[in-house]
Amino acid sequence: MSYASFPSGPHASYPAPGAPGPGAPRRVRARSVVGTLVVLALLWGLVLVVAHAGLQTVTGQALDEVALAQAKADRNAYFPRPVLVLAQYAPEVVALLAGVLALVWAVRYRRWTAALCAAGAVIAANVTTQFLKHGVLDKPDLGIQQIASNSFPSGHTTAAASFLMALLLVAPPHRRARAGRWGAFLAAVVGMLTVVNGWHRPSDAAAALLVVAGW
Repeated sequence: MSYASFPSGPHASYPAPGAPGPGAPRRVRARSVVGTLVVLALLWGLVLVVAHAGLQTVTGQALDEVALAQAKADRNAYFPRPVLVLAQYAPEVVALLAGVLALVWAVRYRRWTAALCAAGAVIAANVTTQFLKHGVLDKPDLGIQQIASNSFPSGHTTAAASFLMALLLVAPPHRRARAGRWGAFLAAVVGMLTVVNGWHRPSDAAAALLVVAGW
């Protein structure tokens, strides 16, 4: 018969009675589940709020149009030509680099379950964006915007942000904080560049980030 060794020495510590051991699975608390459901309801509720304000109201369409027109007018004054050229490829480059790094981390740290969840979330986020844009949401022509076709949410922003989300999900614990900070920063930059490039209005990018966050 073998016995587990007990810690010894002046700084030894013993687990509290009833506390799980080092290898025991963590228990999911009801408070965590309720908190997660509240956050999910808030995120998807914000998608609906932004959709209604940006698509269905005169004020929302006007603000979006003014922001897009101002971005087009100022981009040549504040951004050098080479930066504007590179900005055209920013969503694809960010998505590609994040996807490759996520794959490397998944293999190196054997994060197979996290990788499967990340792949599912990437697919779900992009399908959701396309379904909302082409199958659910409609933008009425209120006589405000030059182009009345619906571009809400932004597919470019969703693609880049979803791969950054995948990178966060497969990141090992010691890299997770940095992956989250850089991921949030790059996702915001890509969203703003879609406006600077004249592809999308601010509400399109904001909704795309909320969709990814929801998944």
